[in-house]
Parts: sequence; C-alpha cells; structure tokens
Amino acid sequence: MKDARHGRFGYLPALDGMRACAVGVVMLFHANLPVLHGGFIGVDIFFVLSGFLITSVLLKEYERTGRISLKSFYLRRVFRLLPALVLLLLTFMVFSVVYSDTETLWSHAIDTLIVLLSSANWARAFHIHPPDFLGHAWSLSLEEQFYLLWSLLLLAILHWRWSRRNMALFLMGLAVAAWGWRIYLLFHGATVERVYNGLDTRADALLVGCVIGVLLSTPAFVQQMVHFFSRAGMQYLAPVAGVGLIWLCQCMSWRNPHLYHWAQFLIAVLTALMIIDLVVAPQSVLRGLLEQQWLVWTGTISYGLYLWHYPIFRLLLLLEYTPGLVLLLGSLLTFGIASASYYCLERPLLYRKQTASL
Repeated sequence: MKDARHGRFGYLPALDGMRACAVGVVMLFHANLPVLHGGFIGVDIFFVLSGFLITSVLLKEYERTGRISLKSFYLRRVFRLLPALVLLLLTFMVFSVVYSDTETLWSHAIDTLIVLLSSANWARAFHIHPPDFLGHAWSLSLEEQFYLLWSLLLLAILHWRWSRRNMALFLMGLAVAAWGWRIYLLFHGATVERVYNGLDTRADALLVGCVIGVLLSTPAFVQQMVHFFSRAGMQYLAPVAGVGLIWLCQCMSWRNPHLYHWAQFLIAVLTALMIIDLVVAPQSVLRGLLEQQWLVWTGTISYGLYLWHYPIFRLLLLLEYTPGLVLLLGSLLTFGIASASYYCLERPLLYRKQTASL
C-alpha cells in the first residue's frame, strides 16, 4: 500500500524512522519532563518532511502523466488525514458530553469546529478561542492550508514551464521571505503566539522541504549529491546535523526570541540535510540508525500518535500525575489507540480508496 511516504524514490523506511524521532521528542515535551525543553521542534521536522514528500509525489505524478489532478490530491489528503481526526474529535465530544458541564461542553464543541475547519493555528495566533485539549491541531491546520496553496502554485509553475533550478531558487526565496517576515513582525510588536502559529511565519520549514523535493527530482542534482556524500568523512555530516537538532531540542524554549530569529530556519536546513543524506548517500550512517524496525513501525503510526498523545497527556497532567507517569501511562494509551486507529481505520480506508481508483 502506498501513501505520501512513497515519493519518486519509492518507499524509504528511514523517513518513517525520522518521523518516529520527531513525534517522540514532541511527546517528551508535552509530558513536561525536565529534558528536551525544545522538543516542540519535532513539529518543524514534520513540516520539512511533509513539504519534501508532497512535492516529490506531485512532481512524480506530473512526470508520469503530464498533469497534476488536484481532485485526486485533495482526496488523498482527505482519506489519509480525516478519518483518524474525526475519530479523535468524536471521542473528545463523547467524553465532553459525559463529563463536562454545559459551558465547558459548548467550549469544546467550538474547539472541535475550529479544528474541523482547519483554522486552529489562526485561533491560537490571534487568541480567538484557542483550542485547549485540541491545541496541538494547530500544526495540522497549518499544513492543510499550505497544501491547498502549494498545490495551486506548483500547478501554475509547471504550466509556466520553469526549470527545476528556477523553481528551487524561487521556493528558497519564499522561504527566506517567510523567515524575514517572522523577524519583522517580532520587531514590530507581534506576539510569540502570532509568529509561532501563523502560516505566513512558519511556511519556511515547509518551503525548505519543497526545495529539496524539487532538487531531488533533478537527476543532475542527485548525481552531484551522490558524489558529495561519497567523499571521505561526508557520511558523518547528516549525523552531525542530527546532533545539532538534539542540542536545539535541549536548549530552546518556544518563547525564546532566538528560536524565531535564527533557530527555526537552522532546524529546517539541518532537517533538509538529513533527508538528502537518507535519499542519496551511498553509505548513509544515518539511514542505518533510522531503519531499525521498531523506529520504522513507530513512524508508520506517527500521525495517530501525534493526534492522541496531546489530549491524553493533557488530561493526566490535569489529574496531577507526575511527568514520569504521564509519559509512561500516556504513551501506553497513545500507542494502543494509535495502533488500533491505523490498522482498523486508516489503512483499510486508504486501501479501499486505492483499489477504487484502479
């Protein structure tokens, strides 16, 4: 069964391993453990991966058919993302009906509607009824908004017949512009919530992913990268980038201005370097580390892990469990529910959609 994890190079298990690491540091962060204070950067890693994979899939379709079907693209996104999200929202509302008073129930209903409308990031950015137990859905909303705009822009660029080099330069220019816009807003009084949650201020990570998606669809660039990583010592470049990300996980705070001034863009570049290594390096040290079976499996259910861990962890913290117990009990519940969601709901629906399309 294929999904967005299958780009033009086929299925790369190490990318699922990378997903597992990203969701793992996010879960550690949300458990309030006194380690990895910057574990939220796992979301930035997801953004770069998403930009890369979506671009690779769309360009592969264009090369194969000479066109991009926006209808098929949007349907794939719906079948991939919506069933598990709806399951979470239904469960959330059932619990709210059973355990909440009327005022809280209405508040949770509004939160659910905001998430369904893919606007949680803007609700948080401008503090307009920001979701509580569903606060983590801001990243899902941001990605959906980006997918809509990027697919249309890519279609236009392909219609204009730009070279892959010009496409990559244009996208990198947009990424730098988003970075600069973020800094500009901060220096002109914007809140941290505004720049952390806004599509316009966080698009650089997704765009960097799109850049490498374009470049790795260019045979000449791939050959250059193969030669580059074949040089002595270059196989350790990506692991060093990984160590850099771990360091940022440990030292960054989401309210630290340095995160927005330079660290977020650096995170995107380091992640991009790791992805390039995983795709093209002849003897990738990083690939061997990330292709461990348990990591790859965790990566395959990472969407469900991300969906379910936050409300579960949030509830346990409200019940005054210690961070260690939150991580232990919350992870057991999260892995159980995410696994059931993947094998009983997400994968069967994807399979039905694909067989129906044949």
